[in-house]
Amino acid sequence: NGLDMKSALDAHLAWTRNLEQCLGGGDDRLPPTVTVACDDCCTLGQWIHNDAGRSLRAFVEYAELKAVHLAFHHIAADTLGKIRSGDAAGARAELRHVRYQSGEVQLALIRLYGVAGPK
Repeated sequence: NGLDMKSALDAHLAWTRNLEQCLGGGDDRLPPTVTVACDDCCTLGQWIHNDAGRSLRAFVEYAELKAVHLAFHHIAADTLGKIRSGDAAGARAELRHVRYQSGEVQLALIRLYGVAGPK
């Protein structure tokens, strides 16, 4: 359905690494927090809201992917906000949620692929 699944999964794993680097004092090259919270600004989000939305909307797994993906972006934005405000302890706690939610996005995408992918 027009998605490079490996690239989408890799991009979401990169969010966690980038947030960890920022928390560790590394270069903060992440976009503004408001953009991070935007669930249709990344490749996977664009696919969910455009291509997949048209052809996969009838699947329960599509709704699940859309929901966990939105939650991931909100948690990532909260984490970035904590990092940028100097709340290192809060950001570390949030990073655990980012990692968990990233796994949920991966599982939801795999589930959707399992029911709607090529047979």
